[in-house]
Amino acid sequence: MRERRRDRRITLRKPVLASVNAAPVFVLDVSSGGVRVAHRSQLPPPGAICRLDLPSDSGTLPLDCAIVHTVSQHAASAAESLFQSGLRIVSMDDESRNRMQTLLQRDARQKK
Repeated sequence: MRERRRDRRITLRKPVLASVNAAPVFVLDVSSGGVRVAHRSQLPPPGAICRLDLPSDSGTLPLDCAIVHTVSQHAASAAESLFQSGLRIVSMDDESRNRMQTLLQRDARQKK
């Protein structure tokens, strides 16, 4: 299957606790065009716009994102729900873009 992503994805060594519309999520990987998150509660449906608040060394990085897809994962307990969602970044200001690039470059250097 051909990769559809335009931007190189960086898998984080340790998931980062963030939030989508105030719901806790864990950021699993990130690129300059989007992120993949794991979460226990349902996010808005695909196509919906949401706010991802991603912590960084210089404060919270607010990103407006579109939900691309959500899949249900197998959980350890039948009573638990676990999901993964792909989010496409739809807008960010220049400062946020620069901070995101710094974050991606730093994580890429740490993996070498």
